[in-house]
Amino acid sequence: MILPQKLKLSKSLRFLLVFLIIAAVFFTPIITVAATVFVLPPVYDDTYYGVLAEKCNRLEELKEPKITVIGGSSVAFGLDSALMEEHLGMRVVNFGLYADLGTKLMMDLSRPTVKEGDIIILSPEINPQTLSLYFNGKSALMATDGRTDLKSLMDSADFSSLIGNSLSFTADKLRYLLTGTSPQSRAGYEKEFFNEYGDNVYDRPYNVMESGNPIKFDLLANFEDDITTEYEEFIEYVNEYIQYANRRGATVYFSFCPMDEDYIDPSVTEADIDAFVFNLTESLDCRVISNINTYIMDDGYFYDTEFHLNNAGVTVRTVHLIDDIKRTVGDYSITIPYDKLPAPPGYAPAPPEDAPEDDTDPNAKYFLYEEYTTRGNTYLQIVGLTEEGKGKTTLTTPTHNEGVKVKRIAKSAFAGSALKVLYLSEEINSIQGEAFRGATELSEVYLPDSAQPESVSVPNGFAEHLATDGCNPNLKIYVSSLYYEKFLGDYDWGDYGAFLVKNQKG
Repeated sequence: MILPQKLKLSKSLRFLLVFLIIAAVFFTPIITVAATVFVLPPVYDDTYYGVLAEKCNRLEELKEPKITVIGGSSVAFGLDSALMEEHLGMRVVNFGLYADLGTKLMMDLSRPTVKEGDIIILSPEINPQTLSLYFNGKSALMATDGRTDLKSLMDSADFSSLIGNSLSFTADKLRYLLTGTSPQSRAGYEKEFFNEYGDNVYDRPYNVMESGNPIKFDLLANFEDDITTEYEEFIEYVNEYIQYANRRGATVYFSFCPMDEDYIDPSVTEADIDAFVFNLTESLDCRVISNINTYIMDDGYFYDTEFHLNNAGVTVRTVHLIDDIKRTVGDYSITIPYDKLPAPPGYAPAPPEDAPEDDTDPNAKYFLYEEYTTRGNTYLQIVGLTEEGKGKTTLTTPTHNEGVKVKRIAKSAFAGSALKVLYLSEEINSIQGEAFRGATELSEVYLPDSAQPESVSVPNGFAEHLATDGCNPNLKIYVSSLYYEKFLGDYDWGDYGAFLVKNQKG
């Protein structure tokens, strides 16, 4: 095409036009991401993540001296703040939510609200993730969706993680906005179940945990050597935070999170725990006000993880923390006599198993099993495949074998097999860490159409190993399209987002 003389472009104008076209192509994604992150309406504000903004609002609104308890979900699911206010005479903020946000972020967000006379209780979970400078940009973006002011309080060292996760966050958020859907939370984790203090008040009468993760005490600092560990970096950051709070006239204390005694790693000895506590006490620039053995509690006080408490556990933990705080000012009175505290309710009575002795699923012959007992009943977990099973490319897990229900999938259960497609029965309620390790051909796992996130437990990023660690990188886990969004927003299953796929048939 030949342009009329008056429309012919000079070299400089042609360059400018080409530059603008290239710039538009290059910058449009950036503008889209920026608009999604900072301008478009929030989609996560009614979810579990959205509770963070409410907690920050309470911190900002309280002008008088307050008690702020900082940690992860063991704080969110482990305090009765009204009881603390009643016995301590100070306003209380439950400033714990999710280990995937990191302890560092919670300290950073609390800084501007630290005031003279404040008491700050640091109570992170005893875990390498929460006792480090761990920061998850995707979770932080979801938790601060619609709150640019909260993003501005984050450490500049974490900006790279925010930027690196912004494309994934943008894709998810735009999908919700364009389809008119909303992210879902697990039952009991919805924003509506948090009170004005930030406590989760969902009714939790019993322990419903199918499995937990081992709690270790191998985090020991040695500031004298030439190797700086993530734990040592965390201690240094905490000490800087303590000094900052002290300059503002606040006092920081350290208290232990509740820990399920049944999930203390079997290799841990009393000497290991004593060494950890001694090291922590020597390293921190604040007082450790609690006895760790008080917070290693009966399994019957827990709810759905080794750190979340049920109703009775919340009361017991809160009373212990009240007494710990009272002792810092020389008050040695007992808030509630310990023999008057609620007993551990344990697990809800299980319905009797009525499977006949000869009840064996036809698929049972392809699998190997080990027995385990929970809530007084014996079940089977899949630990491997028979020689015949190893040669199969498609399998369905059995419901029973010789009258015993098959409930779990254990570590490396399908390693070294030809298995490509796996269908889970409705009886499977737990997939253990590294369950798919070594199954190099396994590319499709189908959950039942009826399965929701709470139906099948998996270890989350807070655990030592995900179920997908060591799996085929092309593995896809198919879940019902009805519950897909709920899986993505779930406390545990959300960490498997890269593997989850909608099963359009369900």
